[in-house]
Amino acid sequence: MKTRKILVLALVLVLAVLTLFACNAKEKEPLVLTDSENLVVLQPTSEYVGKTVLEFMNIVKEKGEIDFVVENGMVTSVNGKEQSYADNNYWMIYTSDESHSNTAWGTAEYKGKVYGSADKGVSELPIAENCIYILAYQHVEF
Repeated sequence: MKTRKILVLALVLVLAVLTLFACNAKEKEPLVLTDSENLVVLQPTSEYVGKTVLEFMNIVKEKGEIDFVVENGMVTSVNGKEQSYADNNYWMIYTSDESHSNTAWGTAEYKGKVYGSADKGVSELPIAENCIYILAYQHVEF
């Protein structure tokens, strides 16, 4: 009888430890990568599909992974770097989601791959499965 209680207790302990490691592994996935002060890569996991990029950004902002300011629907500052209207330097958004990007409107390069300009702003751009979103600080000629 005593051996049975010890066995059950050991099994419960093992399951508790495995559950703890499984939960922590999920939380450690990087959702935001800062490649440089001019390039921030957003890597939403499948749980964010269907949300907008802005909803995702707000979630990761609460986690302390990114800081940003949106004014009048435009990202105006990322991690303390503000756009400069006087110099025509702006935060632009690019994506690997081909159904919501257009290379004719501009491109950004990340890890040897070219991404097209998003066809919507962060407040309307939906997150798609296995896609990334890039915030790039760039000079824009009008």
